Amino acid sequence: MTDRRDLEARLAALEADNTRLAFFRKAGMAGVGLVGGSALLGALAPAAANAAPSKKQDVKILNYALTLEYLEAAFYAQAVSGGALSGRTLDFAKLVASDEATHVKTLKQALGSAAVAEPKFDFQGTTADQAKFQQTALTLENTGVAAYLGQAGKVTPVVDRTFPLSDVPDAIRYLREGCARGKVIITV
Repeated sequence: MTDRRDLEARLAALEADNTRLAFFRKAGMAGVGLVGGSALLGALAPAAANAAPSKKQDVKILNYALTLEYLEAAFYAQAVSGGALSGRTLDFAKLVASDEATHVKTLKQALGSAAVAEPKFDFQGTTADQAKFQQTALTLENTGVAAYLGQAGKVTPVVDRTFPLSDVPDAIRYLREGCARGKVIITV
């Protein structure tokens, strides 16, 4: 397990960006949910967490991710529309609400007819109080990060294109143009 000082150093390095983590650090809340989010992932998806890559497993993992994205999208949308947030917290919530809606749309497109339906959520007042919103947002963000990190390497990678070593300039150009929708492989 990573010791707290190492974790704090990593968090400080990441804070340099204007990221979600920077928001939580500035609000004085980072570090609280990192272990909790990991524990929650283990409790929610033990089968998905331990399975080998396969198309069937990809659907399970992506649907689990979609469920988390539904949760986050609904949470941020409700918080933004509720009128209880102000200042930087409101700005943050608006930005993340848009991001989460995009994540839902992207995962639904990837899953097609295999996508799970959106569940109903009751946030029990956490979106109606700025301090409760901030704490809950931290927990949700950490859970999402833990979920994605926990499944790294367990989803079958999508290979977009393969280029021979002699065509590396073409591969770089392809990546820079934003055309890639998966891994770009250079064969030797």
